[in-house]
Amino acid sequence: MPFSVLVMISISFIVFVISFLLSLSSNLLIDALIRSLIVFVITAASLFAIRWFFHLISNQESQQDQRQAGQSEPENHKQTNEATDSNKGGFIDLKTPVDDNEAFVPFEPKRLNDQDD
Repeated sequence: MPFSVLVMISISFIVFVISFLLSLSSNLLIDALIRSLIVFVITAASLFAIRWFFHLISNQESQQDQRQAGQSEPENHKQTNEATDSNKGGFIDLKTPVDDNEAFVPFEPKRLNDQDD
């Protein structure tokens, strides 16, 4: 088993034991065991989700580094094209282009005049 999975299971087991010991004083044995098992599953699933999320982030950063390296070497253009074709949709550029031609002018509605009727 990978080290991170072993750590994840051991942390979940420690939480299971603590939860079991704390709930044993106020619940029946079976009740405390069931609740501790639920806590174990929730903890393991949460740790797995966090591990997966960080794995996704680290892969995304390494892919961006590879793209930047590929842009500086034109001889590997065919290889980088194949790599980017398989990773389409993995990176979204959220920068808006700067438009220097038009200055921003806020909307100025006509002023309403009071009419005496």
